[in-house]
Amino acid sequence: MKMIRIAFAVLSAVFCLVSCNNESQRMPIYVEPWYNSEPFTIQVGKFSDVLKSEDVKKLQSTADVIRAEIDNTPIETLYVLAIRFYDLGQKDDAVYWFYTAQFRRNLYARMIENVGGVGEPAFECRQAQLAFNKLSGKWINGYQVVYRINGLKFLLKLLMKVPKAAMSDWLILNLPLNRKQNKLR
Repeated sequence: MKMIRIAFAVLSAVFCLVSCNNESQRMPIYVEPWYNSEPFTIQVGKFSDVLKSEDVKKLQSTADVIRAEIDNTPIETLYVLAIRFYDLGQKDDAVYWFYTAQFRRNLYARMIENVGGVGEPAFECRQAQLAFNKLSGKWINGYQVVYRINGLKFLLKLLMKVPKAAMSDWLILNLPLNRKQNKLR
């Protein structure tokens, strides 16, 4: 049984390295009517056309605009931005926008308790957000896990240098914030 687990872990890592390392391929996902990788369509409002761009600089300037207008930007747009950054090889930016979208999705889910049923706008938005999170999360989280191991090692080395008193102060301040963040899930 232990060998099966090890083999599964190795095969998963190889799959992720192969699939997550291709910088020019689009994530093969669709969440209609907002996004489809084949045929390539984006329908997220005023940012739709610029998010179709293959120019990384245009995408980064669009991200700056979205960051400034984040309170008026639909969550679906944030997920599409994350997907487009990933598609264009800007995977760190993809991670940032994916988790920004996920946080806002969690907040939205807490705010809207009764979403109604099929056809209701709140229900359709929540379902789309869940689909975006699951489908794009497979790719973005795969990158995050495989390519961030060295970063984690670096962080652990850095934390070992922090004085224990400073670490305990940080924990005292950070634990309540973590509890509040976890309640948003």
